Amino acid sequence: MAQLTMATHEVKYETKSIEQARGAAVERTLDFAEELMIELGVADTIKALQDLPAQVGALQQEALSAKAKAETFKLGGLAGAKERYDQEVLAASMVAPCDGKNAEARAMQLKAHLAKDEAVGKWQAHLDRMEMEYRTLVLDAERKEVDLDQTRNRLRAMLAVAGLLEAVIRATAIRS
Repeated sequence: MAQLTMATHEVKYETKSIEQARGAAVERTLDFAEELMIELGVADTIKALQDLPAQVGALQQEALSAKAKAETFKLGGLAGAKERYDQEVLAASMVAPCDGKNAEARAMQLKAHLAKDEAVGKWQAHLDRMEMEYRTLVLDAERKEVDLDQTRNRLRAMLAVAGLLEAVIRATAIRS
């Protein structure tokens, strides 16, 4: 009976030792996994994957808004300025003294007359400012489109990184 009690005690002790060893191994594996996740930047990748879709959505809205603003300006302000400039050129052309002998001489006389006309000059300057503003709006829309493309590319890259991290973590888990 004493031997049975001693054998039972040894089995309990060995079972307890095995459980402690398993617990220590699990703890070491968890520590290793945590260190690996920190070293690989898993938390940063997860954070980026959480943030980037919202950034893409916001940039899409900004790009669409900038395009719409440029198009509205083109159809409204720029078209109106161009039409008014053309009217001033036509009005000035009607009173221009063009008595040259050939088409080239008359064209040069008209050009000189238009260059001296104050209303044409005023509207030419206004039209130039409007075209510059339109180009600025178009460039802004293009910059926003580039920002959107870059953010989409970052999102794709982070998805690829996440896939690689998953493969590394799975391979590490299999080896453990």
